[in-house]
Amino acid sequence: MNNNNRGFTLIEIVMVLVLLGILAAVAVPKYYDLKAKAEEQTAKAVVSEYQARLNAKFAEQLLSTETNKAGVTTAITCGKARENAIVEANTLFTEAGHGFVVDPANKIETSATGGVHKLGVKKGSDTYGPFNVAVPYCGNEQ
Repeated sequence: MNNNNRGFTLIEIVMVLVLLGILAAVAVPKYYDLKAKAEEQTAKAVVSEYQARLNAKFAEQLLSTETNKAGVTTAITCGKARENAIVEANTLFTEAGHGFVVDPANKIETSATGGVHKLGVKKGSDTYGPFNVAVPYCGNEQ
């Protein structure tokens, strides 16, 4: 008699399942780490975009305000331009459609002398940052 039964034994099937389990145990956490790293990089890019928009809006506001006879913007005008620029850039940031919004607990703040402030961003329930964001300085503020 010729026994031509072909197939896998139970031990072979169990060994394949164990190997697949080991591969999944290594690959799944790596995937989530890469996904989290990609989200963090996206958040940094969004903050860079925010910084560029803030600078553009600040320059636009500053150029559209009145200047004194010497052509030097007063500290009051400069402060108002910065305040308007931050509000408008914040609106642009929120409406950009990338899913990130300024974290209300870590939003940018105005300052009399500009400088660096912390900015946090959120996407859903995840918070990224805080990132350093420069606030424009007029150069003639007291």
